Amino acid sequence: MIYGDKQPPMMIAVEPKSVEREMHKEGFFNHRLEIEVDGRVGPENIRALADAGMTIAVAGTSVFDPRAPVAANVRVLRAACGLRESA
Repeated sequence: MIYGDKQPPMMIAVEPKSVEREMHKEGFFNHRLEIEVDGRVGPENIRALADAGMTIAVAGTSVFDPRAPVAANVRVLRAACGLRESA
């Protein structure tokens, strides 16, 4: 399923033969895929998104929330993900 840009979700289909063919290519399991989530990422869902495979979070509204300093907002997001403070 693909969704975003304020458009309704759209189902996609991938031919099983295509997936199988790609899986048998040399190096398939050595590739790292980046999964970016852009929009509505906040402390209440960032951990679930990360657990589901998200590798990049675009969390502008949460980071620049005027109710707290940017650094504090970033700490909240990192803590919600289970990450420690960076050195």
